[in-house]
This record gives sequence, C-alpha cells and structure tokens, in this order.
Amino acid sequence: SCGRGRNGQLGQGHFDDGGPMRKLRALRGMTVVNAVAGGSHSMCITSDGHVWAWGDCKYGQLGLGNLAFANTAGWTAGIPWPCLVESLNDMDEPVVQMAAGGAHSLFVTTGGRLYACGRGKYGALGLSPHAHANRLQPVEVNIHHFVRSSNGKIVTNRVQQCSCGRRCRVAYATAGALH
Repeated sequence: SCGRGRNGQLGQGHFDDGGPMRKLRALRGMTVVNAVAGGSHSMCITSDGHVWAWGDCKYGQLGLGNLAFANTAGWTAGIPWPCLVESLNDMDEPVVQMAAGGAHSLFVTTGGRLYACGRGKYGALGLSPHAHANRLQPVEVNIHHFVRSSNGKIVTNRVQQCSCGRRCRVAYATAGALH
C-alpha cells in the first residue's frame, strides 16, 4: 500500500501518509486474491477465503462490529492494521467479491447473496426505502425489482422485494461515494 494513510487505510500500523509501495506485514504469509479501497478504508480477501478490513471505521464500513478494542488501543482515527471480519467468515458461503464506497462496503458471496455495512445515509446500503441507519456489521440486502404495470411498463420510482427467492443472485457489486 501507499498514499494517504491518516485513517490507517494503508494497513501499515500507523496513521501517516506513505510511499513508496510497501507490503502489509500483517498479511505476511497470506495470498491476497482481491483488494478494494474506499474513501478512507481498505479490505481484502485472502486465498483461504477470509475477509480483512482496516482504516476509517466511524460508520461501521469495516464490518467489525463493536470497536471497543480500538478505543482500548487508543486508535481514534481508525484501525491501522488488517482485522479479520469474523461475521463474514462464519457464513455458509464465502465472500468472493467486494466493493468499498465512501463510507460503506458491499460483499458478494459464492451463492450470490449481497451484504452491506457502514454509512446508511441516503439509503446507500440498499436495505429498505426508509433504512438510513449505519450498520456496524454486514447485513444481508434483500434484492428488489421494478414494479411493472399490467402492460409490462415500469412504474416510475416503484420497486418491490424480489419474489424470485434463491434463484435471484447478485453477480457483482460496486459502490460510489454515497451510492
């Protein structure tokens, strides 16, 4: 990693900007198969299927839940080391793809399930039309479809929960600053 690190998003154990590119000592001996960077946080998946996250955590975008350990360590700007996202590693389906937004994160499993955590403002987590709360741990997102009228046309700005059940699967997720 290299670049701005004021929230620990470089994963090097400090809150300083850094360059040139350096290996993350905390992931020594592991093979990273996917990595993403958000506004001020970073995440990766290792070859054993584990998800690791570090950096800014004020909205829950790391998915680590209660951050009492960070406060005990005196880390107020974020988490400067990769930490295992245990709730994702305890699932039946491993995470195979991720996206990092400004202050939220998305995770896709092998079975096509979508999970989100972090800042819910503006509905960025996709949890429901009225769920704008922050989520400290990843929660499953229900997939919605456009509502169609009897003639097959999409009714403007109307969606409904997917009735496809387990047949409807997410293949890929991406995240913007607030969407």
